[in-house]
Amino acid sequence: MADILLNIGADLTQFNTALNTALNTPRPFRGLNANSFTEPLGKITGRASEFQKSLEASNARVLAFGASAGAIYAVQKAFDSLVSSTINVQKTVTELGVYLNASNSTLKTFSNELFNLAAQTGTSFQNASKAAIEFARQGLNVTETLERTKNALILARISGMDFADAAKAITVALNGFKSEALDSADVIDRITAADTAFAVSAQDLSEALSRVGSSAEDANVSLSQTLALVTSAAQTTGRSGSVIGNAFKSIFTRLQRPKVLDDLEQLGIQTRNSAGETLPLIEVLKNLSKTYDSLTDAQKSFAAETVRSEEHTSE
Repeated sequence: MADILLNIGADLTQFNTALNTALNTPRPFRGLNANSFTEPLGKITGRASEFQKSLEASNARVLAFGASAGAIYAVQKAFDSLVSSTINVQKTVTELGVYLNASNSTLKTFSNELFNLAAQTGTSFQNASKAAIEFARQGLNVTETLERTKNALILARISGMDFADAAKAITVALNGFKSEALDSADVIDRITAADTAFAVSAQDLSEALSRVGSSAEDANVSLSQTLALVTSAAQTTGRSGSVIGNAFKSIFTRLQRPKVLDDLEQLGIQTRNSAGETLPLIEVLKNLSKTYDSLTDAQKSFAAETVRSEEHTSE
């Protein structure tokens, strides 16, 4: 038994010695070195860089394609717009040709002049053609249509009116004051002069003329006098040109009625000269203005009612 224990003890001592020696002796790992780890990592990094480059190149191609597609779409849209504009221009020129009853060569010259007018006044051909069509419908010749169109475009730019409305305003003024033998340039000059010098817009003046023109002509009130009356009323009342125009239309109509003039005479407002002839309407209005402040409140009410009362319209 003692021999067994001694042998075990002896064996353990040798084992511990051998184990300690093995643990304390450095041994390299066979088949493993630093390159075994770094080289694969380098390859992975390199491949990742190549992949990044490929991705960036792919992204660049996508962006380039998108830009190209956008450019192609823009060009296509521009061509579509060009085609559409060309069709509209041809349609408008054809319509003008019907109204003007002009030959192809004359129509071509007219359309070129119309393009030039549009460029000179800073507007589009379509807007210029709106005014031209309004005048062409009236049976005007090519020269007259171009001249009035030019002035209508100027009026539209100054007043902010629609081009067709500007053409109508000129037409109404010319037709309303025929006895003065005006042309479209005269109308524009007088409207713009009032617009520049007084607190009234060219649009208000044009709207007023479109409503009172014919009535003013019947009452022997000139274009300049009408513009002066409208300007004064606009500065005093602040009302729109359409309201003022309608008001003067009623006043001009009623002040031509004998009963109205007799009623004003009873208030001390001179309406006839020494020979018993009716004074020009503008003189009657001046006399009314001079006398009005001296009237009593009852007389003022009567004068106002006399001028605007509906009972005089049927006389």
